[in-house]
Amino acid sequence: MNQKYFDICNRTIADLMNTDQGDLETANNTLSKLLVENTDLKMFLYSTGKYYEYAAWIKRFKEKYKGIENMIKDNLEIEEENG
Repeated sequence: MNQKYFDICNRTIADLMNTDQGDLETANNTLSKLLVENTDLKMFLYSTGKYYEYAAWIKRFKEKYKGIENMIKDNLEIEEENG
């Protein structure tokens, strides 16, 4: 079970990262893909009536790692691309 989980994680990360581009392009592409994945996940959970599980997990995560949102926001230095 755990190996399948790690295989999925590794494949997902490989799909997100595109090393043919520069750091800025890769970062912006990755953030864009993560936003889409997050939106798709929320829509799926809403449609299956399981959104409460996601909301409960996020709440526990934020309680365990207090201030993580500010840490990410304060340390994320990505410029918007004009393309």
